[in-house]
Amino acid sequence: MEDTEELRKILEKVERKIVAVGKIYSAINFAYWLMVMSVFYVVLALFSPSSIISAVYWIAAMIAGVAVSGILFRRIMHIAKMSGEKRESKTMAALIFLSWVAGAIIGFIVLPATLSAGFGAALLSFLSISLFGMWAVLSHLEGSELEMVPSFLITAIGAVVAFTSAENLSVWAGFVIAAAFSITILLYLYSAFRIIGD
Repeated sequence: MEDTEELRKILEKVERKIVAVGKIYSAINFAYWLMVMSVFYVVLALFSPSSIISAVYWIAAMIAGVAVSGILFRRIMHIAKMSGEKRESKTMAALIFLSWVAGAIIGFIVLPATLSAGFGAALLSFLSISLFGMWAVLSHLEGSELEMVPSFLITAIGAVVAFTSAENLSVWAGFVIAAAFSITILLYLYSAFRIIGD
């Protein structure tokens, strides 16, 4: 009986560490996009790149981001399998992809055309809708991801402010995104270390 109890405790510790690694991978994903946006604003301030160069930068960042996200997603799915969880990885990936497509259509096309808003409002609405959809999928399929809430809640509040403003708040939108993503990263890392420490 003692051996069984000891084995159970070891397995619980291993499972907690696996969950913590998943949280860290999620933090890395948000950190990547925070880095991409920060580098863009640094380059924008110093060199004032043309719209073509800006578009090339964001397309390259998105391609790399999809690759990074894909690698992290596969790692998280591998970790889940190691812990004995059964996850529908293809279904989850498809639903998350659809949430980003919906966010792009509503955020960049529908809302700006309806409300005559600038790029800052469009970007914030795109992110808030896409991240909310992603959070809803993850919460439904694998349990609540509370750490992710600031990423879409803060950007949604920022989108409302930007839509009601007469000014183009593109730079301000960047700071809103930076704040939202930084808080999300901190919450993921805090959760990971709390799980490991228990």
